[in-house]
Amino acid sequence: MSIEDVFDWIDRRALVGHLSVERGDAAHSFHFDEGMITAASSNLPGEHLGQLLMSRGLVTEEQLSQAFAVQADTGVFLGKVLLMSGALDEAALKEVLEIKLREAVWDVLSWQGGHFHFEEGERTGAEFAIRVPLHTTLDLGKLQVRRWQVIRERIPSDQMRFWVADFFAVQDPNSSERVQAQIARLIECVERGLTVNQMVLEHHGRRFQVMSLLCQLLERGALLAERRSEVRPETGEEDTTTEIEAAARGRAAGGNKEGALELTTEALARDPENESLKTLHKELQRSLFAELSREFLGAFRVPKLLVERDELANVELDDHERYLVGRIDGHWDLLSLVRISPIREVDALLTFKRLQDRGLIEL
Repeated sequence: MSIEDVFDWIDRRALVGHLSVERGDAAHSFHFDEGMITAASSNLPGEHLGQLLMSRGLVTEEQLSQAFAVQADTGVFLGKVLLMSGALDEAALKEVLEIKLREAVWDVLSWQGGHFHFEEGERTGAEFAIRVPLHTTLDLGKLQVRRWQVIRERIPSDQMRFWVADFFAVQDPNSSERVQAQIARLIECVERGLTVNQMVLEHHGRRFQVMSLLCQLLERGALLAERRSEVRPETGEEDTTTEIEAAARGRAAGGNKEGALELTTEALARDPENESLKTLHKELQRSLFAELSREFLGAFRVPKLLVERDELANVELDDHERYLVGRIDGHWDLLSLVRISPIREVDALLTFKRLQDRGLIEL
């Protein structure tokens, strides 16, 4: 079944239960109640409630960090912590939760493959009574999927950069103030020379929203792609997924779990439905996260830069390193930085480890 047919089957039968969907190392889960979506969760940081709230300017990083600390101590849902603290009102929270449910469905609709499991049963432990119609969400989702295909045709690589070709075409006078503010922030990222992937990180992992706005600006002639950022051509013969998996197991057996994880991430991008590869990838993630948590989060630590900020422009950093280095200010502690980051926790900890090993930071 296509995933669209899975959702349609649940909707037509007015089923009550839980749907889990996986593709590669990405996973979504939903709860349905007779044609309504009542809950959604994901292991993708950009889909988490905190990132959604920050991307819409409803909470600050400071407020979110404080809420995470309270949540860790009390076990209360993040949304309720933010309500109790006065950082957010209930109407705004429910609106974002509804957006979260819809966008989770739209994201899965764009998948070309994956695995699903449906289990009937009532939901327990609900944070709020959110009910979003599945049928209308699917209709809108089909439009989103077609839009995503257009976006990927215009922006085929996450490493592309752009330049402002026509400042008069940047703003659309018919767009809302919120969209105009998002565009202004995006233009600032363009002028800083950020890649698409770096812009996504700056916008709390909101990939579709960032790339949709970039596509609109390209269509209006406001932006043009830099030629030096075109998709890199493939060179030579590539190793097969089986060979990469074997190499990853060899690295893991030799104690290099970080290197093994890099290989499984690369292989899953090519073959997201390889079950043995997915199992190995999850095992490596869990093991590394446990080790890094003991090493870095066992005590309160604040990262400190060991190089001047103006020197960082000459230091080779990947997207995750550059994003996290930009958040180090001598105030944010390591755990808070990991929690508020739009990067997966294990990847964030690995990034801090690399920065420390390279002598760029101390803890």
